[in-house]
Amino acid sequence: MIRQQSATYGTVTCFVTNNAFRMDAMGMQIFFTPPYKTIRLYNPQTRTVFAPTIQAFDSRVKWHQVSEDEKKKGIIEKILAKEKNRYTRL
Repeated sequence: MIRQQSATYGTVTCFVTNNAFRMDAMGMQIFFTPPYKTIRLYNPQTRTVFAPTIQAFDSRVKWHQVSEDEKKKGIIEKILAKEKNRYTRL
């Protein structure tokens, strides 16, 4: 179990085993399990599940590496939705 503070997600708890990964953040649980072809996002409050393929999820999210200039400005991490001319913090 790993606990950390995320600038984007607040308190993040990750559970890692030999064959699975679960992250609890922002009121949802994110699961990766073999054969690692889908990602499952579960909202325990509404009991809803979103389970896209890894490729579909990856195509909708832009993973951004924080530059040295951004680190100097105090930006620790940044994830943006992939949409032309519209960037939303996830």
